Amino acid sequence: MQFIPFSKEYLPHIIRLLEPGVENVDNLLPFYSEQFAAYSGPGDACLLLKSEEQLLVCVHLIAGGEGRYILRLGKADDLDESYWHNVWHQCCATIGELVSAPVTVQTLIEAESPLAGKLNEIGFSQVRELVEMSYSLDKLPATTTQMEGFSMVSLKQAPELAPKWIELFNQGMSGVYGIPPWDHAQFERRRQAPGFKPERWQLGYSNGQPLVALYHEPRDVEIGDARLYLTTINRSKSFTRKVLYDVLAVLKEQQLSQVNMLFDTQNQATNLMFKLAGFEPRRKYYLLEAAATASQAAATSDTDADLPEIDGFYGRSFHNFSSQKK
Repeated sequence: MQFIPFSKEYLPHIIRLLEPGVENVDNLLPFYSEQFAAYSGPGDACLLLKSEEQLLVCVHLIAGGEGRYILRLGKADDLDESYWHNVWHQCCATIGELVSAPVTVQTLIEAESPLAGKLNEIGFSQVRELVEMSYSLDKLPATTTQMEGFSMVSLKQAPELAPKWIELFNQGMSGVYGIPPWDHAQFERRRQAPGFKPERWQLGYSNGQPLVALYHEPRDVEIGDARLYLTTINRSKSFTRKVLYDVLAVLKEQQLSQVNMLFDTQNQATNLMFKLAGFEPRRKYYLLEAAATASQAAATSDTDADLPEIDGFYGRSFHNFSSQKK
């Protein structure tokens, strides 16, 4: 059993770890190909724990800025429990290689996932409860009343607006969960990934002023299911409500059938607004947090000297990612 560096050939196996019970891995390959292309920068890392027969664990550490890392984690059901704490020690050690200051690690996990209990064992605690709500674009009215003075421009139409899109999205992303702020290097990696479609990135203008930034990630290409990330620097609920159908109409034009968004369950006003617009609750998630430092990894390793050894530890395992892209 050993840690191995990330390789594109493992993506189908990684998907099975991150998406237990998925029926068609091929439908999710475009989504995860983009994810690992975008989040493979100098501050990111991926740990894959492999036995002779199979992948057992995937740990994707994504730099989130301002002392924060985002953790995406998947494990096989038959992973020996004695290795669980060892995996977390390696995560802390990897973060210690990447940054010197203590960081907070956040992870987004389905409420029903058995991983929630495992994460509690290693120090994670719940900080938010989120609800995923879905909208079926089939029920979008054939004719919608467009907000006066509002227009949308995609990065396919105006690629030079990418810096403005990044700036605007980051300004308004206080209610966006599970992804880090965007930066130019990350966007460039995403842009160069196979299958990149700039029409999925949109800027919304109200009377000539950019106020809305959004993009969507196709989750299942066969059924047209996508996760929508929508931010605005106009905090007015009435503004968001007015532009929402314009946004959904643009997504329907891109052959999507369903879009999903995540909301804090404590934000009742926003949840009600989207429910009234036709969004329906789909599943619950927990946002969990834990502290992680290299010194913590060393300390816990000293106290847990009986943990099983794992060979071939790799920290910065994206060094050869660009050479694998085709």
